[in-house]
Amino acid sequence: MTTFRRKTVLLTLSQVAAAGLCACSPPTIDWESADSSSRVSQIVQVSRDRDMTKLPRLVRALRSDDALVRMTAGDALTRLTGEDLGYRYYETESKREAAVKAWESWLAERRERGNTSSPQTSAPLTPHELRTESGDGQRQP
Repeated sequence: MTTFRRKTVLLTLSQVAAAGLCACSPPTIDWESADSSSRVSQIVQVSRDRDMTKLPRLVRALRSDDALVRMTAGDALTRLTGEDLGYRYYETESKREAAVKAWESWLAERRERGNTSSPQTSAPLTPHELRTESGDGQRQP
């Protein structure tokens, strides 16, 4: 793990710990907030709650200008789905965009199959499942 990644992870963990110390009610989610720590806290809460309905918002957060928001959203998506689809928050914008498009395709496939509910009622499609699905709905060997 690089020094930059280590520092970024430690910063994320300290923000999560600080957010957990608040005894007040959780704030309203403001996904477009200019305050990155607010967005990071909301992403962490979505991950903690395993709120699969927020997956599209997490995918949109992968395009953030803020590296910490991108890293936290990518980690949340991986935690919720078990997949990373090649997304690396520190890559160039063009490489990140290709991975974001893979996430968008993954979400579209879930919607087509009707898998928009919680993980208790339907498991997410894995990239392997997406690759082995043929056009006629039959699995390829």
